[in-house]
Amino acid sequence: MISSVTPDILQNLKAVLSKIMINGHTKNKYIAALQDAIDEINLEESIYSSPFFDVKIADNEDGGVLIDVFTNEGTLIDTLEYCSENLISDDEAGEA
Repeated sequence: MISSVTPDILQNLKAVLSKIMINGHTKNKYIAALQDAIDEINLEESIYSSPFFDVKIADNEDGGVLIDVFTNEGTLIDTLEYCSENLISDDEAGEA
């Protein structure tokens, strides 16, 4: 998923914007948007919905990702799992 340093970078950006922006509606919107992004990144599970499908994305215990795809009525269509141990590093790819 998203690297662990990303929330820290967004938190730093939020602090800087808090200091340099003039108080008001625009500042509040930027700060709130950054906080929403930080909160979303820190979730262990996310659910996204469309008119036809719902997709649930969650971390698994091995550091990988589980993706469940449902109809909007709740019927499971498919489950995809991406395991972190199956990833090839740049060094390994170069050797191949």
